[in-house]
Amino acid sequence: MTSANSPRLGTLRREEHGSGPEHILLIHGFISSPRWWQHMTAQLVPERIHAHAVELRAAAGQEGAPSDFTVERAAEDLAAYVAWRNMSKCVVVGHSLGAAVATRFALSYPQAVRGLVLISPLPQDGVPLPEPAQQWMLMQQGEPAGLRQLLHGVFAVAPEAQLMETLTQDAAQWTRAAFATSIDEMTKFRARGRLAELSAPALIVAGDRDTQVPVAAAVETWGSLPHAGLEVWHGVGHSPHVEAPERFGALLMRFLDELAPVVTQK
Repeated sequence: MTSANSPRLGTLRREEHGSGPEHILLIHGFISSPRWWQHMTAQLVPERIHAHAVELRAAAGQEGAPSDFTVERAAEDLAAYVAWRNMSKCVVVGHSLGAAVATRFALSYPQAVRGLVLISPLPQDGVPLPEPAQQWMLMQQGEPAGLRQLLHGVFAVAPEAQLMETLTQDAAQWTRAAFATSIDEMTKFRARGRLAELSAPALIVAGDRDTQVPVAAAVETWGSLPHAGLEVWHGVGHSPHVEAPERFGALLMRFLDELAPVVTQK
């Protein structure tokens, strides 16, 4: 990952792919990092797209970042990043908790959103996590064995060993404050009654072996969006972009094909 400094965001870790005119903003989920997008972005056409996989600022205790995580503040950070990079419009892609951030961003800054892709989005009334489950999850913070167990739960088929080790190392960077407040934000997330406000074309992607978010919740989200498509993949879990990166990359390129063309200045 590379780092750069911006006035609001301080030292910001991110990965970028391509140098094309179509900007794509990639937002990772809970105990994740920009490296969750690596295999998928390799499938995109670099002359056409410019993908920005940005780390959620509170996650790894970045210098100058607040210690706690909120969906609203993360959306404000994305707006600051978009302004800093001089993007007029972008396609926003979010995974799980990152999909909640993407939704909040699209609601707050609709003028910046060309299209919206939500991967395994949180239910509209949040994730119903009992208190003992929340406490158990928090106990795994900084514990490699426990983090591996959590990560295995988001895949129908686990990634190869080297990638899983990379993802575990990144999960271990999440601070206790970010870990706890992210769990709290997942339970408190509310989008019911707001999704009809989203005018940008949208796409929901889910797996039928997702044990974290029921497929029915993804279908309900799709039905609440005014201009949305839905893909439910057989044999795939909570992380389609990691489990089937070639397929997801191809789907994303097709989604871009259906959007209004990007007007480039000469």
